[in-house]
Amino acid sequence: MEFESVCGTGTIEILESEENKLTALSILMRQYDPREGYSFNEALIKSMLLLKLTAVNVTGKRLKRS
Repeated sequence: MEFESVCGTGTIEILESEENKLTALSILMRQYDPREGYSFNEALIKSMLLLKLTAVNVTGKRLKRS
């Protein structure tokens, strides 16, 4: 059996401004597509609830058996 896990603590905040939402979505998009200048539907941005997790403490485990 193999596993990897991460546990942690931190704080969550709601991103309320459109500017903060666009910044967060652009960061997420770069994980999947390295291009810059993404366009997002303004109506959808206004209706989205985005949360920002700021990690304070993180621990991890990994077990890999041959």
